Amino acid sequence: MATDNALMLLVTRTGVPPHVIDSAEFRVFCSALNINYKPPSATTLSDRHYIQWQEDPQAQIILHCSYNHR
Repeated sequence: MATDNALMLLVTRTGVPPHVIDSAEFRVFCSALNINYKPPSATTLSDRHYIQWQEDPQAQIILHCSYNHR
């Protein structure tokens, strides 16, 4: 779960389009870092993890700052 949270942070803070995590190239990259890690789909990330982040006050601050930083 910590890796999924880090992935959510990457997507929300850098503006990486969520569909990138569905690409074969991204999955190869993740396997190179950790053969056992299977990243969630973009849909799962946005549906499950985004909701979890919205419920976390600190995450709301991070999301707010990342969108205002652009």
